[in-house]
Formats: sequence, structure tokens, C-alpha cells
Amino acid sequence: MFAVLSALFFIGGSGAVIYNLEDSDYARMPPIVQLDPYDACFRDPDDLYCTARLVLVSDEPSPLLSMIKEYSAHKSTHYNYTELYRGVCVTQNCKQFHDKTTENLTLTLEACLNESFYSNYELKTRVFDDYDCTKRERSMKLDDVHWYVAAVCVLILCANIVGSLYDFSFRGRKKTEDSAILRFLNCFSLRRNWKKLVGPASEDRDPRLQKLQCIHGIRALTMGLVISGHTFLILIVLPENPKFMEEMYMNNIIRIIVNGTGIMQTFLLVSSFLLVYTSLINMEKKQLSWTMLPKYIIMRWLRLTPAYALVVALTATWFGRITTGPLYKKLIADEVTDCRSSWWQNILYINNYADNSECMVQSWYLGADTQLYYLAAFVFVTCRTNRSRKIAVTLMFVLGTIFATGHTYFQQLNGVLVVSPSVVLKMFIKDPTFNHLYKRGHTNLTGCTIGMAMAYFVYHWQKKGVNKKKLQSYRFLYWTLFPVGCLICLSGSMYYDDAPPPPPYVNVLFAALHKPLFGAMVASVIIGVIFEVDDLYRSILEWPGWTVPSRLTYSTYLVHIAFIRNYGCMQTTLRMSYLVLIRVGLLTVVASYALGLTMFMLVESPFANLVTEYTKKKAIRESGKENGSAKHMPNKENKKVSKKEL
Repeated sequence: MFAVLSALFFIGGSGAVIYNLEDSDYARMPPIVQLDPYDACFRDPDDLYCTARLVLVSDEPSPLLSMIKEYSAHKSTHYNYTELYRGVCVTQNCKQFHDKTTENLTLTLEACLNESFYSNYELKTRVFDDYDCTKRERSMKLDDVHWYVAAVCVLILCANIVGSLYDFSFRGRKKTEDSAILRFLNCFSLRRNWKKLVGPASEDRDPRLQKLQCIHGIRALTMGLVISGHTFLILIVLPENPKFMEEMYMNNIIRIIVNGTGIMQTFLLVSSFLLVYTSLINMEKKQLSWTMLPKYIIMRWLRLTPAYALVVALTATWFGRITTGPLYKKLIADEVTDCRSSWWQNILYINNYADNSECMVQSWYLGADTQLYYLAAFVFVTCRTNRSRKIAVTLMFVLGTIFATGHTYFQQLNGVLVVSPSVVLKMFIKDPTFNHLYKRGHTNLTGCTIGMAMAYFVYHWQKKGVNKKKLQSYRFLYWTLFPVGCLICLSGSMYYDDAPPPPPYVNVLFAALHKPLFGAMVASVIIGVIFEVDDLYRSILEWPGWTVPSRLTYSTYLVHIAFIRNYGCMQTTLRMSYLVLIRVGLLTVVASYALGLTMFMLVESPFANLVTEYTKKKAIRESGKENGSAKHMPNKENKKVSKKEL
């Protein structure tokens, strides 16, 4: 697999030519990042290391600065070489400018840096006030919140230990499981949660649900691609050889990856599909009522929140204490600060409507997905006839398209999310396309709608009976779905070309079609696997090996950014190559799933068991009430029988 991935990267063709410089001219520019050795700086307790962001300036006309500005103007693929990053060992390399009695180090850093910049480039710098300075050991400012979070983690760990010991010691003694405390402990049994993770699907489930095995493959593959993409985003932050990263944008394979931001539509689509499809099957045995809506809302919140809340709490406290390095403030400190102040937005799942926060940036998806899940549940409960469902789903799709195109046109946004170096350096939070088009719930409505429509179609086709031989006649067209998906992603390459910005109508068309087309492609693949159109995709997506990573998807999604940020913080500078990208990407996927496994076993699965245990007990009580009331109701059939017997 490693060799195949390497070959794919190397054989990727080149895209359009961008504005570039000769190597000699490029070498004249100051490096965008330059960091003094971090560990070697700390010899004495008072040694000081500062990481600063600075901008190039000149007191007189400078041809070099003009060239730098012209090169940096191509923001879609070029770094901003007028804004640089420097890591300075102040006490060693700036001794003559350093005054230990002065708390404000701005003047010290500017004087120290300007000496070398003017002698080498005849330029000066201005240091931004958001510099970060540290001594030998970054001060561990532990407050009460740290200890509260630690206490919660210890309690959860103790519950898992006690629950596992109890399950191991009293396994098979059913009479002990009548106690509420013992049922609680069983929920935290590592043995039971492991069996839940690796066990096959329940055999007593509806046969139609067994046809959804391909969902595991879709989830696992999508999660792997998402982690790899996020790894690329961290590596692109401050590489030692930025020109390599800029030239990499011209590789068609890389263009497919950076334009694959629509892949999150897969999760939105699958979520609404499973909600509607499983509900349709359940309604065959249970009458649909308005009381189902609060259950959908509460169960969804209880299912997601325990693990999510714990990761937010850890991000605001202990995850920020794992490592340190010259990029600590940029990659970790700002996220810790934002999670301290805006954690409640995450817990309420409204964080995707709050901008300028780095608190678990990837969690925008959880907010959007939860909002769309609630909307889909409301529509499902409200619309109970085929006619009303068709009208509702069509209206939702039209509104989703109008929302996306309206934001794009009136706010002058890009039609797709452009993953440019300048945007990645700011973790997307300053990008208007990310804030107003990409992460909002209402602008992702089309993906949710496609999932709902797919659920209604699959359910009715299965009840009606579909001629599989007729569907198989389209298998040649079906084979083209994966290439079509790649072409959909590649179509956004125009945003990275050396050309004038696309006209507004092009942005509007991309905003209207990009996500729906990608969602339709994924839906077609799933439908084809369910109805066995062809064995090519089916044999891949229904492989049993996808089941375990699919069940770990949620926990892995929560924790993978924490690993990526800390890994990036440990690096000083990293010289990038295709092999480094592949190696780090594979490392990140493996490490993220390992952390996800821990989170699943200790937190996600036990709390999900608690919710299941509560709902099961409540269902038993309700059925008992119904049976009890039935005993007092006259049985007309029995009366008739007794008359005949008489």
C-alpha cells in the first residue's frame, strides 16, 4: 500500500502554470520561517525563547519588497512572504538588545531582527504583539478547572476498572444483574465493550438492515481521508521548504485532495439516511406520533455529548500540557484559550454559527450535523404521507441551494473552500467562505436532503421489489461513479490557477452544484451496493474489516486534531516531500485510531450503554403499564368464544 500511494503521488500530472520565480530570485527572499534550536536555547533557568510573527517593511523604495509582494499576491497557492515567523533565542542571539528589566520585548525583538534583516536584505521588520516567550519550562498554571477535569477522568477510569473486575468475577450470574448499581457497572465492562466493538451485527435484526454493511466501508474510508487531509493542513503551516508545498498544488492528485472538502457531505448524508430509513422500518411495528420528536432530540444529545464534552474539557486543560515547542502558541495555546471561553457553544451544538474561535475547529461538523438531524427528524414526524414527504424534501433541497448561492453571491464568496496557505495559517477562522458557506447548517442542507430522499427511495423500492437484472444493465455507468467523484473534486482546480478570480456566476454555480453532485455520487454508490448492481464497489465497501474502524469513527474524529496539533508543536521545522507526507499521514491515521479506541472503550461505549439501559428499562415499564391496563379491559374475542361454548 505504501508503494502504491507513493506511485500515485509521483505520477500525478501537472495542472495550470502559476506565477513563479527563478530559483535565483526566490533565494533572494527571506525564508518564511526560521527557528533557532529550541532545546539548545535553555542552558540556564533565565534563558528566554520567543516566537514572533513579523511583517516586512522598508523606509525607502525596495525592488526586493515589491517582488515579494507581487509573488505573495497569488494567495491561492503562495505563502505570504511579507509576513514571516521567527523563533529567537533571545538570551543567546540578542544579548546586546535584551534588557531583563523590560517586560515588553517588542522593541528587543525588532532591534535584534532588524540588524540581520537590513544587513542581508536591506529591509526592516515590525513585530506583532502576539509573540510568545517562554523559559526553560513553560509555566504549568494549573487552576481548579484542571483538577475538576482530572477528577472526572479518574472517576470514569475507576468506573471502567470496577465494572471490568465485577464482570470478570461474576460473569454468568444473572441473578446479580437485577440491581441498578450492578447494571451500571456492566455498562463500563471493558470485556463487554470490546465484544460490542468487534462483534458482528445482531442476527435478529431486520434483514434489510443487514444490507447496510457498506455504510461501515463508507465511514471508515471517509474518516481515513479526513484525517490525512487534516494532517496535510498542519504540515503546510510552517514547512522548511515552502516552495515545495506551493509547487505541490499543481499536482492533479493533490488538487483532488485539497478540493475534496465536500467529502464531509458523506457523513451528513449517511446520518440523515440512517435516521429516516431505520425509522421507517421501526414504524412498521410502532405507530408514528409526535412524542417521537423529543425522543429523537434527547437521544441524539445523550449519544454524542459525553465523549464530546470530555474532549472539549481536555482540550481546554490537559491537552495543552502534553508538549511544548516554538509553535506552541500558534498550534495549541490559542485553541486552549478559545475552548475556555466558548465551550458552551460546542455543548449546545451551535459552534458552527460562532466565528473567530479555534476551539476544536473540526467540530463545526458536529454542530451542522446535529442541527440537520433535528430538522430531518421534525420533517419525518410531520410529513406522514408520500405526497407531503415529496413536497418537504423538494422544498428542503431548493432552500439549501438558495441558501448556498445567496451567501456566495451577496457576500462575494468562493464557490468552494479554497485550502490556500494563507487560510490554513489562520486555521480557517478568518476565511469568509469557511465561516459563511462551508460550516453553517443551512448551507449544508442539500446533503441532508439527499440522504432523506435516498432513505425513502430505498425503503419503497425494497417493499415494492426491484428487478436487479434491470439495474445490473447499468453497471458500466455505475463503474464511472468513482472517476466522476474525482472529477467533481478536480473541477475546483480553477481556484488555484494563475488567472483572474472567477466571475460571480461561476462562484454561484459551484456553490449550487458542488456539494449536491458529490452527495448524489455517494448516494448512488450506496444504492448500487444495497441492490447489488455490481460486485466491484460492493466487494470493497462490504469488507468485514471496515466494521471496527467504522465504529471508532466518532471517537477518532473527536481526538485526531489533538494529536495532530501536538505532533506539529513538537516539530521545529520539517522538510517536506511526498514520502514525508505519506509517512506522517499514515502515522497520524494509526495514532488517531489508537486514541479513538481508548476514547471508545472508556467513554463513548459505556455512556451509550447507560442510555440504552435507561431506555430499555423505561420501555419495560411502559409495556408493563400497557399490559396492566389490558388486564382490566374486556376481551371481546373471549366473550364471543365463551358464548359459542355455552
